[in-house]
Amino acid sequence: MARPIPAHLRVIFSILFIHAALVNLSVFNVFADTVILKSGKEYIGTIADITEKFIVLERDGLTTTFYIDEIERFQRAEITQVSLPQAAQKISYNVRKTFLFRSQIELVTLQFIFPLSRIDIPGQTMVNIIAEPTASALIDRPDGNKVSIFHFSNVKPGEERKIVISYNVTIDPEKEKKDLLSGSSALALPESQLKLYLSVEKSLRDRKDLNDVVQAATKEKTLLKDKARAIYDYIADNFIYQNTKGLSGSQSVHMTLFNKTGNCVDLSRLFITLARLSDIPTRQVLGIVFQPQDDPRRYIADSGHAWAEIYLPKEGWIAVDATFGIGAKEKFFDFPYQIHIRESYEENISQGPGSLYRGSSVEASSMSQFSAGSVEQRASYEMELAIPDP
Repeated sequence: MARPIPAHLRVIFSILFIHAALVNLSVFNVFADTVILKSGKEYIGTIADITEKFIVLERDGLTTTFYIDEIERFQRAEITQVSLPQAAQKISYNVRKTFLFRSQIELVTLQFIFPLSRIDIPGQTMVNIIAEPTASALIDRPDGNKVSIFHFSNVKPGEERKIVISYNVTIDPEKEKKDLLSGSSALALPESQLKLYLSVEKSLRDRKDLNDVVQAATKEKTLLKDKARAIYDYIADNFIYQNTKGLSGSQSVHMTLFNKTGNCVDLSRLFITLARLSDIPTRQVLGIVFQPQDDPRRYIADSGHAWAEIYLPKEGWIAVDATFGIGAKEKFFDFPYQIHIRESYEENISQGPGSLYRGSSVEASSMSQFSAGSVEQRASYEMELAIPDP
């Protein structure tokens, strides 16, 4: 049985609907609805949908779903509208990622492992990668992904340790297109990679619920791109985004299908599995997707992000973000990279879909009992347009 919306939220919802109607009548007054969660986090956008269980906040075509129990209150203010970069625009950003750690107990060692950005991504160039403090070790993995290791010793209770990783990145959609059309390796996928990007573990390949979805979604579709679009539309139309466990993923593929909800890893895993069951080579991408702020030069992100790329013989790899497709599906299928920064690709042939070395990990040793909650972790991601000097 559905629970009623709390009285203090019902009043605010009514006001927001009135404001939404006014916004549709005028291009001059742009309002921002700020959702303040009980955790203290704030999200700015426009209320796009409200039910008894959740609300949907939209900002520049990107949507986020919040459950009623998560929400503390709302605020509203007038803002200046900010536009995203144009589709074919070459653009450069300065990216800064900050990670904070605070231990509740005394630690003999604290080791933080993080995948650094790879530099061989078509149409995307990264330079000046700097880590503060300097990493204890940098490892070039055989799959092309780089890993950094930071090591701290004798961490006292309550002490904070900070790591900052920064780099400059240039995204050039036209160069990426030229590279692909010029016959680069992206269009000549080796047989071993085709095998990897079509692999689905037997326990998933034999599941009736997954195969039934594939059959229903791709019915009467013959082209690989049309099949991929049909699967993407199925997720965009039927699923809700909910981030409860961070980038590591919170549930199995079949549970994501059953629950019709998940975070970016869950939803990208589901898309990858369904696409591979449709004989579409698909891989997972890990990186960051930034959202614009009131200042048109500034972008932020709450966490890392995972999405997918599908391989088409005549086009190479094209981007598919099932998570951001929810509520804005026209923008995130075969989209030019603008605010998505690619940092790693899935390359581990032994693990199947979702095997990418995802996010960061913390290892610690102590003289007393250590548990997962002994080390508090926080992360922030900032991106700024790199405006050249006149």
